[in-house]
Amino acid sequence: MRYATAAVLVAAVLAVVIWGIPWGFAAIVLIICAVASWEMCAALKNAGVPPVFPLAMNAVPVVFVLIFAGLPLWAGVVFIASLLALLCMRVFQPDMPINRLFSTVFVWLYPGLPVWGLALLGFAEPLRSAQALIVLTMGASALADTIAMFGGMLFGKHKLCPRVSPKKTVEGLAFQILGGVFGAFVCYFVFRQWFPGSFFDSAAWWHVTACGLLVAGVTALGDLCASSLKRACGIKDFGHLLPGHGGMLDRVDGIIWSSCAVWFFAKLIGWIA
Repeated sequence: MRYATAAVLVAAVLAVVIWGIPWGFAAIVLIICAVASWEMCAALKNAGVPPVFPLAMNAVPVVFVLIFAGLPLWAGVVFIASLLALLCMRVFQPDMPINRLFSTVFVWLYPGLPVWGLALLGFAEPLRSAQALIVLTMGASALADTIAMFGGMLFGKHKLCPRVSPKKTVEGLAFQILGGVFGAFVCYFVFRQWFPGSFFDSAAWWHVTACGLLVAGVTALGDLCASSLKRACGIKDFGHLLPGHGGMLDRVDGIIWSSCAVWFFAKLIGWIA
């Protein structure tokens, strides 16, 4: 079931990348934000610190304004109004535990904020570069995870973070890093050979290598952070939406961070304007 789900997800992503950039991809990102925020609310509730649900979901309209209107000012207005409404609830409900306020703000920041980084990839110009960034981020991340899983199963001996994620090993992490670099170069050669017109046409090999290392490292870190949160909340997965994978946040916990890293990296070295 895990591989069938993965195949469907890959096909869906490719379809959106080919025909749906930027607005179709932005809509998908908005759905990811909504589902992941819902799952985080449920996880925090299980931990005994339930967010104020309607306000916690305000991460969605903030991301909506940022994506579809491109207006950081109005996104700030939505955020400040939500924060004021949250504090006013404490005025009219003095017995509300203060940790509910903090857990609500936490949902705005995670997964809300890094999900926006995923949307930014779809608005890179030209179109071919946007497609390349999305495929690079998701492809290298997925390939790194897959190679890490098999590498850890075959050669894993030394635990990486046993208290957070007992199955992860140092050897698995090494394979994950190699997988990220390999995935980046697969994207590099595929786009240069069959889909010219992106930044890959003039990209230096060391930039591709660095980007692969960045994707793998940040994906691994994001996954470990999510595992730490799940352990603190007393859950195994964030949800059951994706058979064999868990919830939406289980699937994108590393990708949303690596997308931010790739976008900043691409801006820094001039791959995108």
